[in-house]
Amino acid sequence: MKPGSAALICFSPSLLAALTQAEEINACDRLAGSPQDPSRVGPGVPFFSIDGEAALAACTTAERDHPNTVRFAYQLGLALARVKRYPEAVVRLRGTAEAGYARQTWPTP
Repeated sequence: MKPGSAALICFSPSLLAALTQAEEINACDRLAGSPQDPSRVGPGVPFFSIDGEAALAACTTAERDHPNTVRFAYQLGLALARVKRYPEAVVRLRGTAEAGYARQTWPTP
């Protein structure tokens, strides 16, 4: 290509959708999203594979920055359960159930 010439870059609709979705995946989604959650963003992580401390930090930040996104409260509940802070986990998970969040059950291995 000659300097100063333009190139046309085309993206297929599926690639463009994948790129857009990748930008929307939050660290909390990557670290604590449940594969059984129909509202998840990203592939999800099995409960016993969650890095509890990392997920706790990411989901605390995500919930603070996006207080109206119930998914982050749910994932924070999973992170709290993973680090064995069960009373706090129950409060978060119960709150998401009361908010009508689609995935309201405890994770199973």
